[in-house]
Amino acid sequence: MSDAPAPTSWVERGVTAVGPPLVLGALGYWYGWERTQALYGYFGLDASLLGFSAQDFVVRSIEAIYTPLAALAVAGIVVALLHQLVTSRLSRRTGRRLGYVLIALAFLALLIGIAGMDDIGVAHASLVAPLMLCFASALAGYGAFLTSGRADPRRRYGLPPLLLGSIVAIGVLGLFWLTSNYATGEGDMRAQAIASNLARMPEVIVYSRNDLGLDSAGASASVDSADTAGAYRYRYGHLHLLIESAGRYFLLPDSWVRGGGTAIVLSDSSDVRIQVSEH
Repeated sequence: MSDAPAPTSWVERGVTAVGPPLVLGALGYWYGWERTQALYGYFGLDASLLGFSAQDFVVRSIEAIYTPLAALAVAGIVVALLHQLVTSRLSRRTGRRLGYVLIALAFLALLIGIAGMDDIGVAHASLVAPLMLCFASALAGYGAFLTSGRADPRRRYGLPPLLLGSIVAIGVLGLFWLTSNYATGEGDMRAQAIASNLARMPEVIVYSRNDLGLDSAGASASVDSADTAGAYRYRYGHLHLLIESAGRYFLLPDSWVRGGGTAIVLSDSSDVRIQVSEH
C-alpha cells in the first residue's frame, strides 16, 4: 500500500483558500460593530441608528487594530521559529511526548476558558478566558500534529474530521469572543475620553423654523421675535457634535452626563439649519 498522502479534494482546497479571508473579514466586521456599539451606546445610542454599512464597520475597525495585528505578527514569527526548532531538533519520540504535554495544557486552558464564559457579553470582561480558548485550540492542534508523528496520510494532524472541526470551532469561538471583549473595551475608553473632553468637540448651533423643544434636553434656547416671517426663529446652542451620519446629526448638550443626560438626534431638512464650528 502506498504511503503517499491522499489527494486534497477541491472542497478542501477551496476551504483552505477562502476560509481565512472570510474569517478575517467577519472578525473585522464584528470588531467594528462591537466597538461602535460600545462607543455610541455609552451615550444612549444604538449603532443601528448610525446607518453604517458592513464596509463602514470593517473600515472603522482598521484604525484600532494596529497594535493587536503587530502583536499577532510577532507571535506568528515566534511560533514559526519554535516549529522549526521542534521539527529539526527533536526526535519523533520526544516530539510525541511534547505533543501529549501540549494536549494536557490544552485541556487545562479549555477548562479556564469555559469557566470564564459567564463574562460573554459583559462590558469590560476579561480577555483571559477567550485567550484560553484560542490557546486551547492551538495547543490541541499542534499537540495532535506532534503525537501523530506526521505519518498518517489519511488524517489531517492525525485527528478524525469531527474532532479536528471541534478544535477549529473552539479557536474561532475564542477569536470572536476575544474580539468582542477587546472592541468593547476600546469603545468604552474612546467614549469616556469624549465625555471628559466634551467642550473640545465641535460646537453646534441649531436654527429652526419651529420649536424643537431642545431646551428640555439641555440646549440653550432663544427666539428671534423680530423675525415675523418665521424663518429659523428658534435658536439652540450649547451643543456639541458627536457624529454626523446618514443625514442625521447626533448632538450632546454641554450639560450631558452619563445616566442623566440626553443625546439629541436631528435629521437634516429644510426646516432646520445646523451650523458646526471647529475649535
